[in-house]
Amino acid sequence: MDSFTGMSFQTLFSICAITYGVLGFLYTVYVQMVADKHPVPPIVKKLKRLCRMIACMNVLPAIGVLLLVPYIDIAEGGQIIVLLLQLVLIWCIALSGMYIAYAMIK
Repeated sequence: MDSFTGMSFQTLFSICAITYGVLGFLYTVYVQMVADKHPVPPIVKKLKRLCRMIACMNVLPAIGVLLLVPYIDIAEGGQIIVLLLQLVLIWCIALSGMYIAYAMIK
């Protein structure tokens, strides 16, 4: 893997992980606001839209990683296992973020 492809891959992976962390934090805030107050504050609708937007943005780096796969030069068998594990992990992060944003937030 040349340096540009490797750096791009790691950058996309990091972006996906950071946005997933932000989504988790905002989801926690959303749950606290809905659970504590029976007249739901008006900020909850904006927070729900923000969580969904972040979840959709989280899919973009995962798609970018898939587009980088043909450019990755795999020299050894161990590298392909690491690449496959990273691909599975980034898609699990992206899809679980979509699940949180669209199934858990009503």
